[in-house]
Amino acid sequence: MGRLVYELGEEQWDIPALRQMLGERLRMAAPVEDVEVEHEFPRVGPPDADRPTARRLHRESGHESILLAFEDRTAARKTEIEREALLALEQQARQRAEEADRVKDEFMATLSHELRGPLSAMVGWVQVLGTGGLDEATRERGRAAIERSANAQTRLIEDLLDYSSVVAGKLTCHRS
Repeated sequence: MGRLVYELGEEQWDIPALRQMLGERLRMAAPVEDVEVEHEFPRVGPPDADRPTARRLHRESGHESILLAFEDRTAARKTEIEREALLALEQQARQRAEEADRVKDEFMATLSHELRGPLSAMVGWVQVLGTGGLDEATRERGRAAIERSANAQTRLIEDLLDYSSVVAGKLTCHRS
């Protein structure tokens, strides 16, 4: 066209980074490839990411020209940003799942301890009472210990059932 690229379109292509890159590379007769230039063009919108490719052309007439092409990378950059956002969401979901698994393990350990304590007391007293030859006071202490342990387990199981129905209700509400 006989004009500098920097003069085109009301000089919107007069981009310092592009000017410097083209000047340096083409002076050394090096092709311009895989370089990204980001620039906000007036009346176009947000910055576009373009990947210029430039080659020096030698014509038979002795004139030199530069072939300059731009690959618009806006869509590719948007896709990359969306991919990174999805990856971040996946990592957050994995962390939440790992935390939920840890909390579940702690809950199960506590539940196991709480259930085994009263059960061990009951089993121990049943064995003692089964040996026979005990005085009335010892038998009464054993019976009372078994009753306390049974009541403790009953309360624990009722609390668990109440809690599980609340959780199930919340899950049902969230699914609706």
